[in-house]
Amino acid sequence: MRNRRAWSAMRTVVAGLACGVLALALPGAHASAGEDRPAGATSDASAVIEWMRTAEATIEAEARPAPAEIFIWEAYVSTAVHNAVVGIEGRFTPYKWDGRAPRTASSAAAAASAAHQVLRRHFPGAAPRLDTALTGTLARIPDGEAEDRGVAFGKFAADHIIDLRRDDGRGASVPFPARPRPGV
Repeated sequence: MRNRRAWSAMRTVVAGLACGVLALALPGAHASAGEDRPAGATSDASAVIEWMRTAEATIEAEARPAPAEIFIWEAYVSTAVHNAVVGIEGRFTPYKWDGRAPRTASSAAAAASAAHQVLRRHFPGAAPRLDTALTGTLARIPDGEAEDRGVAFGKFAADHIIDLRRDDGRGASVPFPARPRPGV
């Protein structure tokens, strides 16, 4: 039980640090609703944090994986979100990708859409909850071309990560041929 608590604490720290780094990297992270953003609109940073929390809850509820595997699923989601946001903002280098979207696309919509796409693909049983969460996030983003472009680009970024990790060997059966004995 103690080991499980240690993994849970470590996962929380790592997830918090990842969200913090992403939140600081996003331009909307430092400003409240401004002239170009209606009051109550979802900022880029809040969309990232919201969807990383959604990812954690979905992974725990649907997969009940070992602690080390949780990190893999969260990495898939955060990489897709990173590529979606960076593909619009252009401030950093995307992971193994050169996809770009118009800078007028909504980064918040792209982040939500990317996370949604990855989670829905790997956890189809959670589709109703994920669809409801996406609808809620998008409701706080002003409707229009920016939102539509962001959603489309987020799906595109997620599909790239899904394709990139398709045959990565995770879950493969790896035999251990050594005969069990002391020291092995």
